[in-house]
Amino acid sequence: FVLEEAASHWTPELIWRVFAAALCATFTLAFTKAGENSGDISLAGLLSFGTVQSVEDMKSKVVADDGNVSVSAVDAPVYWWEILFFALVGVGGGILGGIWNVVWNAIAAFRPKRPATKVVEVLL
Repeated sequence: FVLEEAASHWTPELIWRVFAAALCATFTLAFTKAGENSGDISLAGLLSFGTVQSVEDMKSKVVADDGNVSVSAVDAPVYWWEILFFALVGVGGGILGGIWNVVWNAIAAFRPKRPATKVVEVLL
């Protein structure tokens, strides 16, 4: 989205520089977080939405042999109904975004046109 909005003002050289910087930042984050996960780079992202595992596998991993309970958000299973919920949240966000655009275009006609009144609008 950001690239789409700024593409008319960006040169191809700048786009490649931004891509390279994002790539370096992603790998730096991945290797930094991999140290926390015993070197496992597959769980090294900034956000983790869990893994797809069965409930039986999860139950066997939660309670260790010595009786300690180890629970981690990384080990949380992902269920199919959660994906449907996420899709519904996305659809709802799209509908609300569309409504926002319609309302914004409707009130744009009433917004001030002169620079002095624009400053007053910002201050309000």
